[in-house]
Amino acid sequence: MIWRVAAEQAVGATPARVFEVLADYERYPAWCPGVAAARLLAREGDVAIVEVQPAPGGGSPLVLETVATRNASLMFTQVDRERRRGLSGQIDLVPASPSGVLVRGQVAFGAALPRPGRRRRLRSALAGLLRALAARFGPAEPAEEGAETLLEIVRTGEGLELRVAGERLRFPPSRT
Repeated sequence: MIWRVAAEQAVGATPARVFEVLADYERYPAWCPGVAAARLLAREGDVAIVEVQPAPGGGSPLVLETVATRNASLMFTQVDRERRRGLSGQIDLVPASPSGVLVRGQVAFGAALPRPGRRRRLRSALAGLLRALAARFGPAEPAEEGAETLLEIVRTGEGLELRVAGERLRFPPSRT
């Protein structure tokens, strides 16, 4: 079974500025309280291998492969699976106003029966990372008076999701 957690946070910065911080893995400990240490092991183009040591009480280190889409998203997959069941996720940057971005994160992990509290801890860690980003940049300015989002297209782990007037339509990837 795959378990999922999600969180989102408005951030007062452009997607480019938020992406710059998210892709600078070794500086996570300076701004994200859930990370004690992070070390870049390898990088080639938009793909990086990163070792992350969670803050005390957060468990053992993780080795993650990340794939970045500049100014738009950061996907990650755990590659040291001998220690745990697989962990993967994605952080998407959705422009929300001229000076703000909505940061959406989701984490998935496979386990027949997750250890007690693991889902809650993962949700808390993800929300903490997004709150720390918001604290780093400040609050997002509200969108222009009277403006509203009419259409969003979001890439998720299950394919594309089209959001129109509050409705969500999902389009799984084709299996051809």
